Amino acid sequence: MSAIKYGTSKKMGRISERLQFSFRKYREAENRLKDLVKLGRSILETAEYSEAKMEVLYWQKRISELRKMVGRKEMVKNESTVGLGSTVMVKFGSLRKEYTIVTSLEADPANGYISNESPLGRALLNKGNSDSVSVKTPSGDYVYSIVGVA
Repeated sequence: MSAIKYGTSKKMGRISERLQFSFRKYREAENRLKDLVKLGRSILETAEYSEAKMEVLYWQKRISELRKMVGRKEMVKNESTVGLGSTVMVKFGSLRKEYTIVTSLEADPANGYISNESPLGRALLNKGNSDSVSVKTPSGDYVYSIVGVA
């Protein structure tokens, strides 16, 4: 299996924005936790303290995941092949649909953002204009034609 080609620097803004947002939320959660600790020992046994601690851990994990994504980015000069961050126009029968290939953390199929780990996302990776891909799903096999890559 070939390496995943990630989008151009222009298309990497979403992950950077999410990373910045996660840092802000982490700092807020950390400050809330520090404020609770200042209230004294009795607060350390409350649900509010446990919730604040879990929130700090959640944002630490989220930041770690996003940093890994940013760290493994392989920038692509050629926008004629599909990679992470690419917007792809596909044709399925008479239906045309535009998808943006994103990570599983960012996927929102209802709004046209499909995961690179989904059956269609995996099939589209590293393909180019005019290529056709066959997608095996639990409901059957489908053939999509790539109309354009941006």
